[in-house]
Amino acid sequence: MKVLFICIALFTSLNSFSQSIESYILSIKNAKDEVELNIDKTPYKKEQHQAFKKYFIQVQNLINDVNGAELLFSRFQSYNYSHGVQSLCKDIILGRYLWNRLISNCTKNRFFLCADAIKAFGYYKESLQRLLANDQQNKFLRLAECK
Repeated sequence: MKVLFICIALFTSLNSFSQSIESYILSIKNAKDEVELNIDKTPYKKEQHQAFKKYFIQVQNLINDVNGAELLFSRFQSYNYSHGVQSLCKDIILGRYLWNRLISNCTKNRFFLCADAIKAFGYYKESLQRLLANDQQNKFLRLAECK
């Protein structure tokens, strides 16, 4: 009876980690879509700054959480194998062109007016790449959606 209970508990926790990764990705995708909608509405107002910060902080949190939990890390890799790196990049990576446009719109007279997390996005993209398996890292480097 104990063994059955442990098996059920383990299956439930694995399933919740999988749902957790999928909900992370969906949440980041929604935040990314919001950034894309607001990127050209300058000068930025408080709501736009909050939308930008939300996206970049969510990417940062995903990376930190996956790095911090072995089981979550393995579920993240499983998610990537089943959905593909291209899908991951398309869903959560803000393209280099849009990111550069955002940086440009946030910079006025040498002052950076947006959240610091926006500047650090290049670092987080590299960190996301390091979370992938070797063959997935190679795809990440080649795919246009990941640049």
